[in-house]
Amino acid sequence: MTAGLLLAACSAKAPDQVSVPTPGPAGSVGASASPGATGSPAPGPVTGGVDRQTICASYRKAEADAEAKLTVVIPKAAEAIGDPAKAGPVLAELKAALAGFEAALKAEAARAGDAELKGAIDADVAALVKAQQDLAAAGNDVTLAFAAINTDQFTAAGEKVKALCAK
Repeated sequence: MTAGLLLAACSAKAPDQVSVPTPGPAGSVGASASPGATGSPAPGPVTGGVDRQTICASYRKAEADAEAKLTVVIPKAAEAIGDPAKAGPVLAELKAALAGFEAALKAEAARAGDAELKGAIDADVAALVKAQQDLAAAGNDVTLAFAAINTDQFTAAGEKVKALCAK
């Protein structure tokens, strides 16, 4: 979710009109440093963590991997609108792609040595978790599934990570 990985352009359109969603930039959801704190965590190293450059490279790889999967799954999902027999398996692929991306981001956040970057990645994870909860609630309804991943929070995910990685 470095530069906007989370599905920014999903909607219930004809398959040829569906934009492949990419998770948005990270951290735009606003993680706080501690309960009751406001704003982003103070920048700086976390004792024992991995440097920003390494985390950013790993984040970009996780984002690219997720985008590659979503590029295949989203058009298939659009074709499954109104076809429950197709919807179930395709939405299972979508859920798996998002779960894999979430796991990769959690791993990067856990090893991040920069508190601000960690907070931004954690915010991306929160956006993914929310999208997955909404996706699960959609059942096999592809239109509702697209709505679950076409939210402001989900599409904005990755922006802060991208900005931090550009520094």
